[in-house]
Order: sequence, then C-alpha cells, then structure tokens
Amino acid sequence: MKGSDVFQRYLRGISLEGSLFTSVTVEGEIRFGKARLSTGRKKRVLTQALSEILQSLQEVIPISRPVAIQYSMVKNELWSRGEPMEENDLWIASTALGHNLTLVTSDANFLSVRGLPVEDWSQKL
Repeated sequence: MKGSDVFQRYLRGISLEGSLFTSVTVEGEIRFGKARLSTGRKKRVLTQALSEILQSLQEVIPISRPVAIQYSMVKNELWSRGEPMEENDLWIASTALGHNLTLVTSDANFLSVRGLPVEDWSQKL
C-alpha cells in the first residue's frame, strides 16, 4: 500500500475505540490488490497489515438500502455536473453518507461529493 507507513502513523495517532469502520467495497479492493501480488515479503507484510486493521475496526459495513439510495443520488448529481466517478468510489462515498460517517482518505477525488465529510489522513501528520 502506497504510503502505508504514513497511514499506520495516522492510525496510531487517533482514538480508534468504536470509531473506525470500513466498507465491504474497500475490503474487497484491498483483498484484490493483495491477491494480485506475487508470493513474497510484500504480500506477507500486506496480509499482516490487513489482518491487524480489520481486527481494529468496529465494523465492515455492507451495502444496504440506505447506501443504495445515497449511491443513486450521488451518482445522479455527479453525472448531472459532468463529473462521473469510478463505481467503487461511488459505493465508498455512499456508504459514508448512508451511515453519517467521515471518509478518511488521501484521494482528493472524493471532495467532489457534496455533503461528504472527508478527512485527508496524509495531511494530518
């Protein structure tokens, strides 16, 4: 993971008790990236990091009806502005909106989603 050391420092610097979630979409993307790696040190390190992060989470949030409703509204708004977004990013943003959560990311692409609270972890160190 690009910048994983920086992200690990960010995680250590915040209170995680009951406040850290991810979406099933993010978990799937990470697992896909890991599956594509050749067997070796990088894959072992990523597998261990993923395991530790998943254990520290409050929950892996599934796609639900409130998330699907947010998805339709966000996608419609972005398309009407001529700013389409990658499908997985739409689901990630919609999950955060559907559960009133702040999205922690270093991807500025999410700033185009109106009403989505975004915290850039790479700028917090």
